[in-house]
Amino acid sequence: MNDKIAKLTKLADEFARAQVNKFGSMTPSRIIWELPLAKVEWLADIYKVDKDVVRIGAMLMDCQLGEATKQGRTDHEQMGAAAFEKLFIDSGMPKSKKQEREIFDKIENCILAHHRKIPYTCIEAEICANADCYKFITPRGVFNFAMVLGQRNGTEDNFDENIKAMDFKLNEKWNTVSLPEVRAELEPYYNEFQRLINEAKSI
Repeated sequence: MNDKIAKLTKLADEFARAQVNKFGSMTPSRIIWELPLAKVEWLADIYKVDKDVVRIGAMLMDCQLGEATKQGRTDHEQMGAAAFEKLFIDSGMPKSKKQEREIFDKIENCILAHHRKIPYTCIEAEICANADCYKFITPRGVFNFAMVLGQRNGTEDNFDENIKAMDFKLNEKWNTVSLPEVRAELEPYYNEFQRLINEAKSI
């Protein structure tokens, strides 16, 4: 079992990194992709859950965002879940066994629920969704997102639209925060970035 989890983790890591390299600014950059990984392990320690499950979930949450953007699709979560199912099979873990099925269901929910389009069915999914908020409510995440928006829409005419996009993501993710440890850590950043965005919009 441990060997199979290790193989699944390796496959997930390789797949996610390949997607980042392939799609560039259409998918989360390496910097922003790595932000939630340390946080899921920190939260796993607090909530006493399997670090492998949340780490794989965090790796794959947005792994198909670039592919979905390229195809003009808005269901990157479903695409990510489909990619995960193939990786799960390739790792040699059968869904027919109870323990493996529980692992599959938890990781799948981590991927599908991180934007709260469906309910969390396990604490692991809530951990991944909360860790995902660090991509847009921390200095490293906010500055990286600004860089990505500049790459996508890098003209002066798009400046106000980019500010609106930053405002939207800041608040979307703040409204996702549900764990008290995450709220306590991110609230000062949220308040400061909201103040700065409001000033940028008013000038």
